[in-house]
Amino acid sequence: MRRRRTASTAGMRTIALAIALALIDSPAAAGTRTEEPARPAPEKQERSKFPDAFASRREKKLGEAGNRELATVKTEKAVVDGLVWLARHQAPDGSWAYGQLTKICSRSGPCTADAQHVTDNYNSGLTGLALLAFLGAGHGVESKETFDGRLEGGRTAGDVVAKGVSWALNRLAAKGHFTAGDMPFMYNEAALTCALVEAFAMSPGSVPTEAASKAVVFLVEAQRPNPGGSGFWGWRYMDLATVRRQQRSLPLDSSFLSDSDTSATAWCVQALASARYAGIPVPDQSFSGAFDFIESTTGADGIAGYQDRSQAGQAVAGGGDHFEYHSASISAMNMIVRCHAKGDPKDSFLSSGAAFILKDLPKVGLPDSKTGDHLSVDYCYWYYGTYALRHLDGPGVPKRTGKRWGPWYTKVCAALLTLQVPSVAMPARDSNDRPACRHGGWLTPDRWGAHYGGPIYQTAMAVMTLQAPYRYRSALVKNT
Repeated sequence: MRRRRTASTAGMRTIALAIALALIDSPAAAGTRTEEPARPAPEKQERSKFPDAFASRREKKLGEAGNRELATVKTEKAVVDGLVWLARHQAPDGSWAYGQLTKICSRSGPCTADAQHVTDNYNSGLTGLALLAFLGAGHGVESKETFDGRLEGGRTAGDVVAKGVSWALNRLAAKGHFTAGDMPFMYNEAALTCALVEAFAMSPGSVPTEAASKAVVFLVEAQRPNPGGSGFWGWRYMDLATVRRQQRSLPLDSSFLSDSDTSATAWCVQALASARYAGIPVPDQSFSGAFDFIESTTGADGIAGYQDRSQAGQAVAGGGDHFEYHSASISAMNMIVRCHAKGDPKDSFLSSGAAFILKDLPKVGLPDSKTGDHLSVDYCYWYYGTYALRHLDGPGVPKRTGKRWGPWYTKVCAALLTLQVPSVAMPARDSNDRPACRHGGWLTPDRWGAHYGGPIYQTAMAVMTLQAPYRYRSALVKNT
């Protein structure tokens, strides 16, 4: 076991210095284009050996089989089986790569179908999601867990995490992003930054302070300016610096600079919230700006829009548009941002949004007669719906009723357990004498997985959804 130590004052000064240098070097500070406000220096925050926000991961409480409030033996088995699947499909370089599955998977039972759209554009994000699944189960780089010897090569969960973190650190560019090239993709950045700061918090020494702060600085600097001219706004696919470069030869378009969406904003806010939990400074204005953006997308009756309130209830187009669209997914993302940005349990949208989510409970349904797909499956919706309700009404929330969390968690667990490829009642090894490749994974696609991340995305999201009772404390607890 590695010896844990608290961050020193010098270490925290290094964080503050790194952020200050990034702010000084920003385009706004350079004076070339000053349409967005100067970004304030964040307050210094100390971190404990194992921050309270993550402590529940090592203090899991299991309920009985019929308990609707907590993780159960069945859900925890599903989590372990999913982690073993993820470990089995980690690339040799430590990443998780959709395009590598055809090389990693056994020929007798590959985990991807020929019809799926395989791409390596999202490997940074997939690596972040896979790491988050391990970290969410309480496994940092020091973990000695072997899952009863099921990890190949005598590896431990800590080895898997350490290799993924090493890949991320080697990938981290001088400007703080992970995506190769000059156009960082914010979903990739948010997911891998979130994983890096959680590893930093859970296993001090595994991630250099400067590296964690650099990645956080990039997210802070990527935030778009408020179109009203004062303060900040949300996030979009591209970071602000990239947008500014594209506009240098064009007339200034403030609406393009402020272009934001609820989904990218929710992912970035979650990463910055984990950074704060880890003791890494984040400006308050980043959260207040995100809240202002989300307010501008909020409609009536718990419904919210993707980019503004006029879109409330409208479908967001994607690669798998033949799947059912769950408009409550945007409401759930809206709620997540509100919980982290203000954490006000009296926020009326939290109640109306929850009511809207509960009108569309998770279900698998019958396969479509034309495509064979289960069209109601949506791992992204189920993930965000679960965490929105967990913050509002889940375990450990004072004055909770359980009337929102209980029905949802029961249904989402049932759906996910149905969809997971079982790791029992099948041969332990395939014809090539390798562990059966598909066992423990979530291979049934949804509207996003088949085109953007495949079974790596699906399995990581499913695992994190099942971890909801203990993965984070409620963001509303401190203000309840």
